Amino acid sequence: MHHEEPTLAPGTTFEGRYEVLAKLGEGGFGAVHKARQLTTGQLVALKIMRQPEHGGAARTEVRVARFLREAQLCAQLHHPNIVQVVDSGQCSDGRLYTVFAFAPGDNLA
Repeated sequence: MHHEEPTLAPGTTFEGRYEVLAKLGEGGFGAVHKARQLTTGQLVALKIMRQPEHGGAARTEVRVARFLREAQLCAQLHHPNIVQVVDSGQCSDGRLYTVFAFAPGDNLA
């Protein structure tokens, strides 16, 4: 069964805290958007985990654990060449998200 993801069009507000500016990319785990933190005006990269379409509860648990581990590990790293984690959490619909400081530049691909 296919789950329709909520649209994050430019100009919309995510979780009442971030103004979505543009979609930066999409991968197997979800999408990344350029956004602005409303309270500070800071530009951020908002990574939102896609709701699983299939694979059962065990596969979903693995994906969630991996997403959470990535956020926790990134938050512990501090180096001038590593983008900092600003925020993370869970949406009301259950999707997880991580917010990184925005690093302008070209896609590494």
